[in-house]
Amino acid sequence: MWIHLCHAGLLDEATALPYELVSPDAVVGELEDPAGHNLVAGRARVASLSPTGIGRVWALAQRYAGPSPADLAALVVAEDEQCALVTGDNSLRKAAEAEGVTVRGVLWVLDELVAAAAVTPARAAEGLRAMLAQGARLPSDECRRRLGAWR
Repeated sequence: MWIHLCHAGLLDEATALPYELVSPDAVVGELEDPAGHNLVAGRARVASLSPTGIGRVWALAQRYAGPSPADLAALVVAEDEQCALVTGDNSLRKAAEAEGVTVRGVLWVLDELVAAAAVTPARAAEGLRAMLAQGARLPSDECRRRLGAWR
């Protein structure tokens, strides 16, 4: 999510939504371009896992081969915080759904931005096009529908 919103130029707008954003330190640490700590500074709370949380990451890794340990750390944080997990990673989405965690994607974030009038529909469409141009793998039908609606 962080990288997609950065590519769209919508980080500040997204963090102005009425949600607390939380990112595990494992995710922040693996973000390189732009650097994770610069990306989330002032935008999100960085959560560190307890030893028990780290054990849960490894237990989840035994059940779900697709997500990385950092991605599974995000799942554990979402469970601990009892909040939705925002991800564009399909294997993480499937694992989270199997664990009973609510999952949202970056298209949901764009929808929320438009609904809150934090961005115009045209700006949301511009951001979505920028994400796609940077290689975001998003559902093509859903993208076309939004781009058509946000003209």
